[in-house]
Amino acid sequence: MEYNIDGVNQVQINEKVGMTFASGLRSILRQDPDIIAVGEIRDGETAEIAMRSAITGHVVLSTIHTSDALGTVERLIDMGVEPYLVASALKGVFSQRLVRRICPNCRQPYNPTEEQQSELGLPYDPERVFYRGKGCPECFDTGYRGRTAVFEIFPLTIQVRRLIAKGAGREALESMLSDPAIGFVSLRDNAIRLVEEGKTTGEEVLRVIYEDI
Repeated sequence: MEYNIDGVNQVQINEKVGMTFASGLRSILRQDPDIIAVGEIRDGETAEIAMRSAITGHVVLSTIHTSDALGTVERLIDMGVEPYLVASALKGVFSQRLVRRICPNCRQPYNPTEEQQSELGLPYDPERVFYRGKGCPECFDTGYRGRTAVFEIFPLTIQVRRLIAKGAGREALESMLSDPAIGFVSLRDNAIRLVEEGKTTGEEVLRVIYEDI
């Protein structure tokens, strides 16, 4: 246990004595909780129980290791969860990366080169302005101070659920999410917005975001 929280029952996982995520989740369900928080979905058994818990009236919150939000669907199916169950149980997925924030004390504007803009997938604009830290005592001459989050929110609309239930692949889902009406904004798009707002640098986005996607 990391924190004592009133009204919350916590169970420590200990695989040496047989207390796994799956067995712990089964025991928790007998208490008929309103909300279940699973530290991580790491195997098919845990994924299956979590999905079935979600469709029987429980709110289930968990984490799963994937490269982006859309990869969660692929990962759950790869673990053995049936597509129809994923479509029914999954409400939404948040993906997050942390990027270093430009030091506000030594932040300076500059015009990125055509190559720098192209690396971010942007059309060349000679008037485009980016920012970077020069380096100062406040940031120990790194040009960065603190971190900020880049988010990606994958909403499962009725149309998306239908595709998942049919076993549609990633390309079909990406095509559906490209519709502006869905409201999906990718990690890349959110990261570029932070660059244009002067909160982080293009180099940092290439290091953290683009190498993983």
